Amino acid sequence: VKKLDERIVVLENTSDVYNNIYCFGDSQTGGNHNADTHNYPYFLQELLNSKYVVTNFGNGGENINGIAFRCGTMPLYIEPFTLPADTSKVAVTTKLANDRAKGNLFTAYNGSNPVTVNGIECYLRNDGTIARVTAGVNSVTFNRPVKALPPSPIKNNKGVYIFQIGANGGFSGVDEYIDIINSMIEAIPGEKRYIVICPW
Repeated sequence: VKKLDERIVVLENTSDVYNNIYCFGDSQTGGNHNADTHNYPYFLQELLNSKYVVTNFGNGGENINGIAFRCGTMPLYIEPFTLPADTSKVAVTTKLANDRAKGNLFTAYNGSNPVTVNGIECYLRNDGTIARVTAGVNSVTFNRPVKALPPSPIKNNKGVYIFQIGANGGFSGVDEYIDIINSMIEAIPGEKRYIVICPW
């Protein structure tokens, strides 16, 4: 009991930047997006007091590579294309840096969109298209592969991170799994406070 009391005192005296808890994962984190109460981040928020803010970055069906992209640690490139000046969609080919499958990436919720392409905010969709968020003045042609940046990478947000990742695959073995997870941990700014929940 004494040890537990000591841990509670430490938490209560924690700097406010660590009162943000970010939960990354697949449907085991995201839950049923038609019912926001059907997921563990919701119950975690209920268990904690109002000093803590729990953000659900779960995305159903997503594999480890898609989650790593959203964390800002797995680069994703778009093959050469022309982005229209208006907000109409255009088909593109995308590729992760490790050349693995993206899984259920670029759904409309939980940190996939909008991406930034050469300073332009865009929506990338599961149907293989891209479109500007707002219309520009001129079309832009990219003659070489261009990187798409996620909207809220880990490096921009201090806090406590919970990674529940791996149920949907995207890696060949434990070593690759650990390497990808380690890249996410290394991206955490400041003191690294995290929990990893693996599928084994």
